[in-house]
Amino acid sequence: MDQARKTEQGKQTMTRDRLLDLAEEVVREKGGSALTIGGLANAAGISKGGVKYSLTSRDDLVRRLVARWTTRVNEMLDDAAIGDPIGFIRRYIAATRTSQQAMDPKIAGLRVGYLGNPRHLRERILHTALRNARRVCQPANSH
Repeated sequence: MDQARKTEQGKQTMTRDRLLDLAEEVVREKGGSALTIGGLANAAGISKGGVKYSLTSRDDLVRRLVARWTTRVNEMLDDAAIGDPIGFIRRYIAATRTSQQAMDPKIAGLRVGYLGNPRHLRERILHTALRNARRVCQPANSH
């Protein structure tokens, strides 16, 4: 495994990014209900403690997956379109199409379930609003 490593005791550990990759696979193959710390540990071939070292709970795991997916879309929109409304709309449409093609129904179900919780939805809205406010308030020469 390219992102797995062994500790001094010979136990295998994994990077958080690799665990998130495996979590996406679990959701695609088995659905959001199969995404548990134990299920991810089985998929990764490590102990639950090994997963909890990087991802403290199922809620933390899902929050990081949603943040990862949101970041991917935000990267597609990048700062290049600031000040160019038509360019932004084109990038937004392209990002939406790309994310819809990558999003299978099981992953969409997990996102809807996560964002269905009002606390999580507020958290994502605030995060996105703060990110956008920082982008707008940056001087033009800092892009």
